Amino acid sequence: MGSWFSNIHVRKSNNATPSAICDFINNHMTSKNFSPTQSEGDADACFAIVNNPDCQWISIYSDSLCFDSANNISEYGTPMSLAFQSDVLSIGCFDSDYMFLNLIDATNNLDLWASSGRASIFNIKRRSNLSPWKTKVDDFDKFKSLFRSRSPFAEDVLYEIDSCLHLPQEQCMGSYEMLSCFDLKDFTTYLYFKLPDNLKSQELPKLVQKSRSTMPCFLETPACVNALNIGGESKGLSVYFVGPYVENDEITFSDVSFVKFVRYFPTNTPIELQKVQLPDGQWAYYYHDPNYRIPPKVDDNLSPIKKFNVECEREICVRFIPHGNPRKVLDITVVLVPDKNLAGQTGWNVWRLDYSSKKEFIQKYNESHSSNPHFHPNCLREEDYD
Repeated sequence: MGSWFSNIHVRKSNNATPSAICDFINNHMTSKNFSPTQSEGDADACFAIVNNPDCQWISIYSDSLCFDSANNISEYGTPMSLAFQSDVLSIGCFDSDYMFLNLIDATNNLDLWASSGRASIFNIKRRSNLSPWKTKVDDFDKFKSLFRSRSPFAEDVLYEIDSCLHLPQEQCMGSYEMLSCFDLKDFTTYLYFKLPDNLKSQELPKLVQKSRSTMPCFLETPACVNALNIGGESKGLSVYFVGPYVENDEITFSDVSFVKFVRYFPTNTPIELQKVQLPDGQWAYYYHDPNYRIPPKVDDNLSPIKKFNVECEREICVRFIPHGNPRKVLDITVVLVPDKNLAGQTGWNVWRLDYSSKKEFIQKYNESHSSNPHFHPNCLREEDYD
């Protein structure tokens, strides 16, 4: 999976200050019917404004910012340049296959574009025109050579562009989700916004298995359960580990976490399970996060490659390591339940959905994997499991 990020940078000037940019964003979001809120957990849109004293630009990141069309870019570029009488630079990267820089100087009627990678697969028609950048960058020769070089990753250009734009790579390659990876906290102001309930999507969340594992769990070995929302955006999620092994703690779990992939890097959010007895009498290990944000379904009109990668970004992934009685591992069942729609839950068990019994699963599993040279060294044996 390649890099996906969108960010905006305003060149510092007498008019372009952090407080002025915060005012602009507040007014812009208010015009879209959002209202300010104090908590990220309550927010439907989050912004981070970074004023690094060692940088000539003030950087803007948002979890609602996505340059997937010309309209998205123009929403901020020209209005901000007019408001601050300064350069506004928008940067977007799509799966490491395509990356663009768009610089707007509305005062001088300049709209500059430089890109690397393959625009055609994302149906982007605009092409680079490097000559007009000569008045906007230092070391223009290097700038040209960067965009004329060929690299397996489109964003590689940004690793060396600081000397041309005085914009450090961690800022021009950053996203809202990745800010915690960089040492910019002391220079960052956060703004949070929420929509009135009557303007939010009324469609309920519905979780499905995106890439259901056909491999059983093995003790002391990490495993993952993945789900994707095919309904409306929502907030609040519960995780249940259920099965006959719970009541007497015959299997326990460690290193349980939510995993999210941002660019190349997985980010882990540890969670702590609690043992509870459910209304039907069975026992479960349980975790609930009322502020967990469940992204909405992915637009079916996206190109296949983009749809696939956006789904990967929005996937809900729970990672865990089981310990205990090996005879019980085929009983491990993980259930993910959105707060707003209990009927929209999804669950994983390695055999229950496709097979009538553990015996049938073991037979089919051994048949399908026995010829694979990378197969687990021991086939499953029916007598090893309860």
